[in-house]
Amino acid sequence: MRIYNCRTSIGARTACPRGSGRARRSLSAFPSPCLFSVLLFAFFIYIQFVSDTTQSTRRPLRRAICGSCKASNWIPGDLPALEPTPCAKCSHPVIVPFELRQFELREIIASGGMGTVYLAEDPAIGQQVAIKIVRTDPADFPDLSSATMAAERFKQEARAVASLDHLHILPLYRYGEEETSSGKRVYIIMQYRPEGSLWDWLRRRAGLLSGQSLITASSLPGTLNGSWPLSLEETSDYLQQAASALQYAHEHGIIHRDVKPANFLLRIDNGNTIHLLLSDFGLAKLFSSSSATSHILGTPTYMAPEQFDGVAGPESDQYALAVMIYYFLAGRPPFEGEPMRLMNQHLTAEPPPITRFNAAFPQGIVPVFSRALAKKPQDRYPSTAAFAEAFEQASQGTRVNMQPFFSLPALAQTNRTSQPHIKLINSGRSELVAHGAGQAIIGSIAVVIRIAGH
Repeated sequence: MRIYNCRTSIGARTACPRGSGRARRSLSAFPSPCLFSVLLFAFFIYIQFVSDTTQSTRRPLRRAICGSCKASNWIPGDLPALEPTPCAKCSHPVIVPFELRQFELREIIASGGMGTVYLAEDPAIGQQVAIKIVRTDPADFPDLSSATMAAERFKQEARAVASLDHLHILPLYRYGEEETSSGKRVYIIMQYRPEGSLWDWLRRRAGLLSGQSLITASSLPGTLNGSWPLSLEETSDYLQQAASALQYAHEHGIIHRDVKPANFLLRIDNGNTIHLLLSDFGLAKLFSSSSATSHILGTPTYMAPEQFDGVAGPESDQYALAVMIYYFLAGRPPFEGEPMRLMNQHLTAEPPPITRFNAAFPQGIVPVFSRALAKKPQDRYPSTAAFAEAFEQASQGTRVNMQPFFSLPALAQTNRTSQPHIKLINSGRSELVAHGAGQAIIGSIAVVIRIAGH
């Protein structure tokens, strides 16, 4: 027997009989069990490495419902708390659900320069509320003092609203502060109104509502009036409600300073009865203190001339309310343009007569607007309530006689019908007009003399 190519290495040929043809490989040609183990172990290490790498780059997702189109969005759950991202369907900002005390914040209702308002719910009882969180992150402000001032103004808003208890003022439930990794977080918890704001509803009526509004067709009953501009009767009703809330705030020493449709929320009863709720006292101040400020605060379209100088009083709220009512009737504000042009018009230009937009309006409302929109505060009506009463009488074509105006916020409702020659002008609140002449102050009764033709 002849041996060919005898080798002992792996894969070597082994002995074969002569004439057997091809050499056979020995068992040593295959890897040993130890080598198999090493390769298998290395393979598992590689798989684990790839898996860990993938897990480190994969972001956990959480489901968030868009408050506008109600579409589901899967948002990275490791985003900073309350960091908004655009909805994939309508671009409305949505957030990852976030817990604040016993409430879970789910949607963004509105966002402004001072903070953001969120829709939140208490899972235990299903109560929905609106939570406003102020911006206190120093990165949002030019310096630390500005951030501190914003937080203090926010606390001032809470104090202002907490002291007011009125049918047409949005109630405050709670004020709170808490420390977070990014600093102090301050917030207020308020009543949530799914009907939205007066501004959004008016824009819907005018056909100008954007897809980002929280108001949907199902939020408002179909029985509501949908005409635009508003009728004189409907406008007068809204004026009485808004003036009632502002008069009450003024009697408690508080100036709103940012009166506009966006700051009135809606409460709708019985399908067609609308109640306005004055909200957002973020710029409010106590006019018992110094009325001057180094900051110009407000919304230019509605700002009174003196506000551009950093001065505001109850007459400033009256001016803004008159601009809002003018807007309702004319379908446009008395002045339009970019901020600098608006400021110049508020300071120097006279508003077009309201009858230019609708000749059917009573001529008597023209001087009413002229007085409420006077450039000098002292030339306006002595109170917001006086402006509302003058407008109501002018809209009815009656003469605005000399008569005292009694504001009785705390008057018992049972006594209303027993007063002679008294007319109720605000539903739900005792704002009364007594026919007669003279002026007096008795306790908390504010008497304002109105002179015919002014």
